[in-house]
Amino acid sequence: MSFTLVLLAISSFRLLAQTPAQGHINSWYNADGSPKLAMEFGGGYSASAGSSRQVQNDGWNYLMGGGYNFNRRLSLLAEYGFNHFRSPQSEIDALFGAQPTAPGSAQVVGDTHLWKLTLDPSYRFHQTEHLGLYVVAGGGFFRKLQIFRTEYNTCIGACGPPTPDLLRASNNAGGIEGGAGASWRPGTYSNARLFAEVRYVWVDNKPGVNEQFYAPADRATQYLPITVGLRW
Repeated sequence: MSFTLVLLAISSFRLLAQTPAQGHINSWYNADGSPKLAMEFGGGYSASAGSSRQVQNDGWNYLMGGGYNFNRRLSLLAEYGFNHFRSPQSEIDALFGAQPTAPGSAQVVGDTHLWKLTLDPSYRFHQTEHLGLYVVAGGGFFRKLQIFRTEYNTCIGACGPPTPDLLRASNNAGGIEGGAGASWRPGTYSNARLFAEVRYVWVDNKPGVNEQFYAPADRATQYLPITVGLRW
Protein backbone atom coordinates (compact mmCIF):
# COMPACT_ATOMS: atom_id res chain seq x y z
CA MET A 1 0.00 0.00 0.00
CA SER A 2 2.75 2.47 0.97
CA PHE A 3 4.71 1.58 -2.19
CA THR A 4 1.64 2.38 -4.30
CA LEU A 5 1.27 5.78 -2.60
CA VAL A 6 4.92 6.59 -3.30
CA LEU A 7 4.46 5.74 -6.99
CA LEU A 8 1.35 7.94 -7.17
CA ALA A 9 3.21 10.85 -5.54
CA ILE A 10 6.14 10.52 -7.97
CA SER A 11 3.79 10.32 -10.94
CA SER A 12 1.88 13.41 -9.79
CA PHE A 13 5.11 15.39 -9.34
CA ARG A 14 6.31 14.48 -12.84
CA LEU A 15 2.94 15.45 -14.27
CA LEU A 16 2.90 18.85 -12.56
CA ALA A 17 6.58 19.66 -12.95
CA GLN A 18 6.69 19.21 -16.73
CA THR A 19 4.94 21.45 -19.25
CA PRO A 20 2.81 19.51 -21.75
CA ALA A 21 3.74 19.53 -25.40
CA GLN A 22 2.48 22.53 -27.36
CA GLY A 23 -1.16 22.14 -28.36
CA HIS A 24 -1.75 19.29 -25.91
CA ILE A 25 -4.02 20.38 -23.02
CA ASN A 26 -5.72 18.00 -20.59
CA SER A 27 -7.74 18.27 -17.39
CA TRP A 28 -4.59 18.85 -15.31
CA TYR A 29 -3.64 22.01 -17.21
CA ASN A 30 -5.08 25.45 -17.92
CA ALA A 31 -5.54 26.80 -21.42
CA ASP A 32 -2.17 28.61 -21.25
CA GLY A 33 -0.35 25.35 -20.45
CA SER A 34 0.13 26.01 -16.73
CA PRO A 35 -0.71 23.18 -14.28
CA LYS A 36 -3.93 23.66 -12.32
CA LEU A 37 -2.53 22.21 -9.10
CA ALA A 38 0.14 24.14 -7.16
CA MET A 39 2.46 23.01 -4.37
CA GLU A 40 5.33 24.58 -2.43
CA PHE A 41 7.94 23.73 0.19
CA GLY A 42 10.48 26.06 1.74
CA GLY A 43 12.25 27.37 4.80
CA GLY A 44 14.54 30.12 5.96
CA TYR A 45 15.23 32.98 8.34
CA SER A 46 12.65 34.89 10.41
CA ALA A 47 13.49 38.42 11.55
CA SER A 48 11.48 39.93 14.40
CA ALA A 49 10.00 43.34 13.56
CA GLY A 50 8.47 46.33 15.32
CA SER A 51 7.76 46.03 19.02
CA SER A 52 8.27 42.24 18.84
CA ARG A 53 12.03 42.81 18.65
CA GLN A 54 11.98 43.65 22.36
CA VAL A 55 10.62 40.23 23.40
CA GLN A 56 11.88 37.78 20.77
CA ASN A 57 15.16 37.37 18.93
CA ASP A 58 15.38 36.38 15.26
CA GLY A 59 14.69 32.75 14.38
CA TRP A 60 13.87 30.34 11.57
CA ASN A 61 10.85 29.09 9.64
CA TYR A 62 9.50 26.45 7.31
CA LEU A 63 6.54 26.61 4.94
CA MET A 64 4.43 24.19 2.91
CA GLY A 65 1.30 24.69 0.90
CA GLY A 66 -0.97 23.55 -1.88
CA GLY A 67 -3.66 25.10 -3.99
CA TYR A 68 -4.79 26.12 -7.46
CA ASN A 69 -3.25 27.96 -10.40
CA PHE A 70 -5.92 29.92 -12.27
CA ASN A 71 -3.34 30.64 -14.99
CA ARG A 72 0.39 31.32 -15.27
CA ARG A 73 0.10 34.54 -13.28
CA LEU A 74 -2.58 34.07 -10.60
CA SER A 75 -2.55 31.39 -7.87
CA LEU A 76 -4.31 30.71 -4.58
CA LEU A 77 -2.58 28.52 -1.97
CA ALA A 78 -3.53 27.25 1.45
CA GLU A 79 -0.37 27.44 3.55
CA TYR A 80 0.89 25.89 6.76
CA GLY A 81 3.88 27.59 8.34
CA PHE A 82 5.95 27.37 11.51
CA ASN A 83 8.28 30.01 13.01
CA HIS A 84 10.64 29.58 15.97
CA PHE A 85 12.12 32.45 17.95
CA ARG A 86 14.35 32.49 21.05
CA SER A 87 13.55 34.87 23.93
CA PRO A 88 16.18 37.53 24.73
CA GLN A 89 18.17 37.10 27.92
CA SER A 90 16.79 40.34 29.36
CA GLU A 91 13.25 38.89 29.40
CA ILE A 92 14.43 35.69 31.07
CA ASP A 93 16.41 37.52 33.74
CA ALA A 94 13.42 39.76 34.50
CA LEU A 95 11.22 36.71 35.16
CA PHE A 96 13.62 34.23 36.74
CA GLY A 97 16.65 36.27 37.80
CA ALA A 98 20.19 36.21 36.43
CA GLN A 99 21.01 32.79 35.02
CA PRO A 100 24.13 30.72 35.86
CA THR A 101 26.68 30.10 33.12
CA ALA A 102 29.00 27.54 34.74
CA PRO A 103 29.39 24.19 32.92
CA GLY A 104 26.80 21.68 34.11
CA SER A 105 24.47 24.30 35.56
CA ALA A 106 20.80 24.58 34.63
CA GLN A 107 19.76 27.73 32.79
CA VAL A 108 16.28 28.97 31.91
CA VAL A 109 15.69 29.58 28.19
CA GLY A 110 12.61 30.81 26.36
CA ASP A 111 11.13 29.88 22.99
CA THR A 112 8.31 31.40 20.98
CA HIS A 113 6.59 29.02 18.55
CA LEU A 114 4.19 30.41 15.97
CA TRP A 115 2.03 28.26 13.69
CA LYS A 116 -0.15 29.56 10.87
CA LEU A 117 -2.93 28.34 8.56
CA THR A 118 -3.58 30.95 5.86
CA LEU A 119 -5.02 31.52 2.40
CA ASP A 120 -2.56 33.41 0.21
CA PRO A 121 -3.22 34.58 -3.36
CA SER A 122 -0.16 35.49 -5.40
CA TYR A 123 0.21 37.35 -8.69
CA ARG A 124 3.22 37.08 -11.01
CA PHE A 125 3.46 40.56 -12.54
CA HIS A 126 6.66 39.94 -14.54
CA GLN A 127 7.58 36.75 -16.33
CA THR A 128 10.23 35.69 -18.82
CA GLU A 129 11.21 32.21 -19.93
CA HIS A 130 13.07 31.66 -16.65
CA LEU A 131 12.53 34.62 -14.30
CA GLY A 132 9.30 35.54 -12.53
CA LEU A 133 8.56 38.38 -10.10
CA TYR A 134 5.46 38.21 -7.93
CA VAL A 135 3.55 39.70 -5.01
CA VAL A 136 1.70 37.69 -2.38
CA ALA A 137 -0.79 38.61 0.36
CA GLY A 138 -3.21 36.81 2.60
CA GLY A 139 -4.27 36.01 6.13
CA GLY A 140 -5.77 33.46 8.43
CA PHE A 141 -5.32 31.74 11.79
CA PHE A 142 -2.17 31.96 13.94
CA ARG A 143 -1.32 30.11 17.16
CA LYS A 144 1.43 31.52 19.39
CA LEU A 145 3.01 29.46 22.15
CA GLN A 146 5.54 30.88 24.62
CA ILE A 147 7.59 28.31 26.56
CA PHE A 148 10.17 28.81 29.30
CA ARG A 149 12.15 25.69 30.18
CA THR A 150 15.42 24.54 31.71
CA GLU A 151 18.38 23.82 29.48
CA TYR A 152 21.74 22.60 30.74
CA ASN A 153 24.95 24.37 29.88
CA THR A 154 27.99 22.40 28.71
CA CYS A 155 28.12 19.31 30.89
CA ILE A 156 31.03 17.79 32.74
CA GLY A 157 30.31 14.08 32.90
CA ALA A 158 26.54 13.70 32.78
CA CYS A 159 23.76 16.26 33.01
CA GLY A 160 20.72 15.82 35.15
CA PRO A 161 17.34 14.81 33.70
CA PRO A 162 15.32 17.44 31.77
CA THR A 163 12.82 19.42 33.81
CA PRO A 164 9.17 20.18 32.95
CA ASP A 165 8.31 23.49 31.33
CA LEU A 166 8.42 26.30 33.88
CA LEU A 167 5.84 28.42 32.06
CA ARG A 168 3.63 27.93 29.00
CA ALA A 169 1.42 30.68 27.57
CA SER A 170 -0.64 30.36 24.37
CA ASN A 171 -2.59 32.86 22.33
CA ASN A 172 -4.74 32.28 19.21
CA ALA A 173 -5.45 35.16 16.85
CA GLY A 174 -6.05 36.23 13.29
CA GLY A 175 -3.29 37.76 11.22
CA ILE A 176 -2.38 39.18 7.84
CA GLU A 177 0.73 39.00 5.67
CA GLY A 178 2.09 40.37 2.43
CA GLY A 179 5.31 40.51 0.49
CA ALA A 180 7.15 39.94 -2.76
CA GLY A 181 9.50 37.42 -4.26
CA ALA A 182 11.32 36.12 -7.31
CA SER A 183 11.21 32.68 -8.91
CA TRP A 184 13.56 30.95 -11.32
CA ARG A 185 12.62 28.15 -13.68
CA PRO A 186 15.80 26.16 -14.37
CA GLY A 187 14.41 24.19 -17.32
CA THR A 188 12.56 25.44 -20.36
CA TYR A 189 10.01 22.62 -20.23
CA SER A 190 9.61 22.47 -16.47
CA ASN A 191 6.95 24.06 -14.27
CA ALA A 192 9.08 23.62 -11.14
CA ARG A 193 10.54 26.91 -9.91
CA LEU A 194 13.02 27.89 -7.24
CA PHE A 195 11.77 30.87 -5.25
CA ALA A 196 13.02 33.40 -2.71
CA GLU A 197 10.67 35.82 -0.97
CA VAL A 198 10.17 38.08 2.02
CA ARG A 199 6.88 38.87 3.75
CA TYR A 200 5.72 41.12 6.54
CA VAL A 201 3.43 39.34 9.04
CA TRP A 202 1.25 40.98 11.66
CA VAL A 203 -0.70 38.85 14.15
CA ASP A 204 -3.44 40.49 16.21
CA ASN A 205 -2.63 38.87 19.58
CA LYS A 206 -4.71 40.54 22.30
CA PRO A 207 -4.44 40.64 26.12
CA GLY A 208 -5.96 37.62 27.83
CA VAL A 209 -5.29 35.11 30.58
CA ASN A 210 -1.52 35.26 30.00
CA GLU A 211 -1.26 38.84 31.25
CA GLN A 212 -0.78 37.61 34.82
CA PHE A 213 1.99 35.19 33.78
CA TYR A 214 3.88 36.74 30.87
CA ALA A 215 2.29 39.79 29.23
CA PRO A 216 4.37 39.73 25.98
CA ALA A 217 2.69 36.44 25.05
CA ASP A 218 -0.52 38.43 24.53
CA ARG A 219 0.96 41.30 22.51
CA ALA A 220 0.63 41.72 18.74
CA THR A 221 3.38 39.82 16.91
CA GLN A 222 5.35 41.16 13.96
CA TYR A 223 8.05 39.44 11.94
CA LEU A 224 9.62 39.13 8.48
CA PRO A 225 10.01 35.54 7.21
CA ILE A 226 12.65 35.27 4.48
CA THR A 227 11.99 31.98 2.73
CA VAL A 228 13.59 30.00 -0.11
CA GLY A 229 12.20 26.83 -1.57
CA LEU A 230 10.60 25.00 -4.47
CA ARG A 231 7.22 25.75 -6.04
CA TRP A 232 5.40 24.13 -8.96
